Amino acid sequence: MPALVAVIGWFVAHHFSARRDLGNRRREQVTKYLLEAYRRLEKGSNPRDPRETWNDIESAIADIQLLLGSPEQVRLAVSFTQEMSKNNYASTSALLLLLRESLLKELELPEIEVSITHLRFNAVSPEKHIQQLADVSSGSAPTSNTGSVGPPT
Repeated sequence: MPALVAVIGWFVAHHFSARRDLGNRRREQVTKYLLEAYRRLEKGSNPRDPRETWNDIESAIADIQLLLGSPEQVRLAVSFTQEMSKNNYASTSALLLLLRESLLKELELPEIEVSITHLRFNAVSPEKHIQQLADVSSGSAPTSNTGSVGPPT
């Protein structure tokens, strides 16, 4: 009888351990794919040449819609694709914020209340750089876009 209890105990422990391991692997995979989708979408936000990022954006949207996105992430991905199809322009901001929020929660990190900004460097000639510095000092510096994908402006 004690041997039977030990065997049953082993099977029960193995079952729960296997379920826990499967859940951990699933969470790791979801986190990995959503982080990659976030990075591809962020790369496609305010690009110098949108054509260079189309594949990244398409891949990120596909991962979110088909594999690992939450219902709200899928809704925002669909909304993004519809807006992009209709206007040839769409904002990634809401989707990026939701992805960031989900990733922080999954990784048990504190919430971030600051909006997402996109840093893009442009190679400029020394003359143009001097003009840009003069524009900044005179208060006529250009404003930046926040999370937009579309034709260069």
